[in-house]
Amino acid sequence: MDGDKWVAGVDYYSAPTCATCHMTAAPGIDATHNINSRIKDSSQNMTQVCSACHSGTVLENYYLQAEAEKSLVGNKWVDPAGELYCLATALLKEMSQDTTELPDNQNKEKATRKYYLLTYPIDYTYLFLNKNASVAGLAADMMSPQYVEDNNKALAANWFGTFVPQLRELIDQGMNSPNTKNLAEKLEERLNYWLNQPTYGNPKWPKATLTECPKKE
Repeated sequence: MDGDKWVAGVDYYSAPTCATCHMTAAPGIDATHNINSRIKDSSQNMTQVCSACHSGTVLENYYLQAEAEKSLVGNKWVDPAGELYCLATALLKEMSQDTTELPDNQNKEKATRKYYLLTYPIDYTYLFLNKNASVAGLAADMMSPQYVEDNNKALAANWFGTFVPQLRELIDQGMNSPNTKNLAEKLEERLNYWLNQPTYGNPKWPKATLTECPKKE
């Protein structure tokens, strides 16, 4: 921090910092306070900075790995979650207006309630799932394997631990009324479809990471 400069590809007397790549100068490129000007998706500036220290092979492999991670996250978590969430929302809207189970002497018009976005737990589950997905892509851009792994674990925990159980609960509720049964069946069909894909089916988790429960005598 006490140095008067740190130019990528020129100064090697200390380790680079975040500012080295995103703000300081490099051969053929000036220093900047506009960090967005070096985001790889918006310009070639970031590639130019990386090239000051790394070979073309390193850069090519980096981009391949980063894009592969983003594709994995999109195909495995984001796209299926988006479809299922839309189906769940349609079911919730119909359920909020369904008065089938109300007593005959109760005013059904007053009992119905409108569906409002961000008033159900699954709304926030879906928001956090997308947030974790975007951070996983950012982690890949930052060349941080541990960061990528941590966010993929968070995605899996969100998906199997919260999102899927919430979907199953909605399906069970929707099956109770003839007015919502069709939507519940559609949601169940698509949920089963995604869970039966090879990317989810029969996960072979390392046995060492699971707690062995004692057998009952």
